Amino acid sequence: MKLFFKGNTILIEPIGTLLIGCQGRVDVISKESGNIERIVLVDEKDQGSFLKVTIIENDKPQKEVKKEDKKNIVWKITSRPPKIKYSDLNQDNFLELLLKVING
Repeated sequence: MKLFFKGNTILIEPIGTLLIGCQGRVDVISKESGNIERIVLVDEKDQGSFLKVTIIENDKPQKEVKKEDKKNIVWKITSRPPKIKYSDLNQDNFLELLLKVING
């Protein structure tokens, strides 16, 4: 999708689904400045992402993994790595995101 805002062209570009740490991502890009901001599809309770690594030794039995309850997923604005924090996506935050993309 292209938006024309204050003499700038803003691209809203889907990146993918079922990515590591989220179930979808959309980039908001200013063609003029090259600035990029991200919107991700995550559980509504998530405040930021993290990576969990489990090491299983061959001689020890693997613990049973319980099936997770169905999550309520929503779109959230995300900060840049390495310290990722999410903020709710609403009309005011989306307009702030557009201005940030345009102005850097």
